[in-house]
Amino acid sequence: MNDVHALFQKSFAPPSQPQPCKLDELPRDPAEIVRNSALIQYACAAVADAAAAVYDASLRAACYDLLKSPELRFLHRWSDPQKVKALHAQLCERGLLDPSKTSAENLFPPRGDVQPFTTAPGSGWNSHHAYPGGLAVHVALNVETSLACHAMYEKYYGYALDRDVILAAQIAHDIAKVQIHRWHPDGSFRTDYPVAGKGGHLVMSLAEAIERGLPASVILAQACAHTAPNTPENEAEVVSWITAAGLMAERDPVELGLLDETRAALPKPHRQEWFAVHFGDGDYPLSMPAAKRAVALLRRLAAEEYGMSEGDLNGVKFNAFRNYVGAHLSFMKIDELNATGGFAVVRETVAKIVRL
Repeated sequence: MNDVHALFQKSFAPPSQPQPCKLDELPRDPAEIVRNSALIQYACAAVADAAAAVYDASLRAACYDLLKSPELRFLHRWSDPQKVKALHAQLCERGLLDPSKTSAENLFPPRGDVQPFTTAPGSGWNSHHAYPGGLAVHVALNVETSLACHAMYEKYYGYALDRDVILAAQIAHDIAKVQIHRWHPDGSFRTDYPVAGKGGHLVMSLAEAIERGLPASVILAQACAHTAPNTPENEAEVVSWITAAGLMAERDPVELGLLDETRAALPKPHRQEWFAVHFGDGDYPLSMPAAKRAVALLRRLAAEEYGMSEGDLNGVKFNAFRNYVGAHLSFMKIDELNATGGFAVVRETVAKIVRL
């Protein structure tokens, strides 16, 4: 790790051997939860190192800025509720939004104070990496997976993909989650309302990349994180996200080089960096069900070993337990411990960090 870790160093305590925390003394502030987590500290340092590895100076500065100041700057365009309603109507008319799922009032997250990158969860409440610092873990893993593609293509095929594009696209691809997934006092966090068929974070992260002037090559790779444009249907899905992002950023995607002149297709030829970013963001077939299984195990553990009532399991007491254990162990580890050693090993491992 290098000194770019200074981006996040104030968020963490000096490295130390963690001591078990009493159940009734578990921190509820996400910043305090991640403060002594070796997992989150390591992930944040890896993300900072990825930004430092961007060769182009202006793009590297943009990556630093995204991580240090992740507020959604394009939202300044939507301070007028009537203007938001007009955008909502336009998105609905163009088939980019389902009004039964996303209203004009919940289309955008609240403005104001924005949490740091270090405390943001990685996805929705019932999805992958849904604990404080989970976004950093998610992005760090994505970066390393995409860089493995970069290395393998050069090793076996004899050509190099654009490493800067891959790094910047992975850093930017979920940045909107920092503001969308605002933590609530009870230890839960704000819902990500869908836009263009996916969580709104995808489109808003693209809109923010446009707002901040990231290159088209990066934005196109970022846009393919969820879906590879390898069929007409999949390409149309990516086009819909870029179209919606252009409306939110009030910029023309064709003029930006994000769509071709028909507005119905991506520029040709399709670049392989797009697919490397997609592969990097592709662990959800495992991480999503693993998270659900892990939370179910933690609910069982909380009831059987920590004496939580049904009310506790559906409120702040369990949320504090879930968030603390997730940020220190990860849901993936809990799932794997259960698969290889059973519930007894999960119980023993959690007891090392949370005690009665």
